[in-house]
Amino acid sequence: MKPSTIRRRLAVIPLTLAFALTSMQVSASASQPDHRASSPDRPAQVAREIARALAQDDLPKADRRKLATEALDALQMTDLPAEMGQGARRIAETGSAQIPTRDELAELARKAGGGSVAIPEQNRAAAPATAATVAPTYTSGNGWWRPPGVPGVDVSSHQGNVDWSYAYGKGARFAYVKATQSWPSTLYKNPYFNQQYIGSYKAGLIRGAYHFAMPATSSGTTQAKQFVANGGGWSADGKTMPPLLDIEWNPYNSSDYPQGKGNACYGMSATELSNWIYDFGVEVKRLTGRVPMIYTAKSWWDSCTNGTTRFKNWPLHIARYPSAAQDTPGALPGGWPIYSVWQYSTTTGFISPSKGVDGNVFNGSLAGLQKFARYAS
Repeated sequence: MKPSTIRRRLAVIPLTLAFALTSMQVSASASQPDHRASSPDRPAQVAREIARALAQDDLPKADRRKLATEALDALQMTDLPAEMGQGARRIAETGSAQIPTRDELAELARKAGGGSVAIPEQNRAAAPATAATVAPTYTSGNGWWRPPGVPGVDVSSHQGNVDWSYAYGKGARFAYVKATQSWPSTLYKNPYFNQQYIGSYKAGLIRGAYHFAMPATSSGTTQAKQFVANGGGWSADGKTMPPLLDIEWNPYNSSDYPQGKGNACYGMSATELSNWIYDFGVEVKRLTGRVPMIYTAKSWWDSCTNGTTRFKNWPLHIARYPSAAQDTPGALPGGWPIYSVWQYSTTTGFISPSKGVDGNVFNGSLAGLQKFARYAS
């Protein structure tokens, strides 16, 4: 048949049939599975893509976002759960609290690769030995610097199962474990909480739980109830740290977390944030008998709460990572006259000789730490 004849015959197809054929094509296309997302090989492919990207010295922000999104899609995850100090680490490396670090990308690649793709440790590898500029008694003796006080750590799902006997042997005497976060799901619960919370206790550490605040999601009262009901309790046994509220930079962009408006302060005013923190604390005290300790950084507190002094009588867990060894964290926010705990590093070797973890010190002696854990006042 000549091409001209074919064209003439196609031209006389009834209009209704043409529409029907088009609809069938659209329907068939829509029903096709997304092989890129659902393929069993896709997670490993993403892991290899991230491994190649991490081998580069320069990793642009747009590439980091794209790789993280692809990994989360392949793993069928909504978003990465946050952890203490995440905002400060991201800002230090990328300039934004909402851009993932190389270490976070490596973590996603390990999850996606399932051990089939070699992903080297990134920025949070345990710090090598450094020369302290303060008295030698202030060094850990384990190859990294720490300030004076009783050493401890904080962990979350990012650390997975922890060898608590190793941590105790390296000198850690207390631990904070992430319990909850009220987004990306209605209530995120750390899947490693039992191993981390009970395991640290059995190894001889004084342990406590923390909640990562998402103040644009629900009220302080609501999140306090969720926290206490899922590990955030306290008892005067001398072995339980006070409940801890982690309030810091919003780690999610406006597309992923529209409630927070992509804003470091969750799109809330200083007064709104202050009231949210107060409501959270009042409810925690009502449920446990103790006001929570507040974890924050001076720059965030000054900017987002306008430096409110409303909580200066609540215990403070301050985050500050000095570039050289020093005795104190420096100026404190919000009129606090003293800090109870100082998070001074993100790369201590307390839980592993190769993978770094946040390092903290209690401002006092071991007897003082035990007293702090036991008494509500």
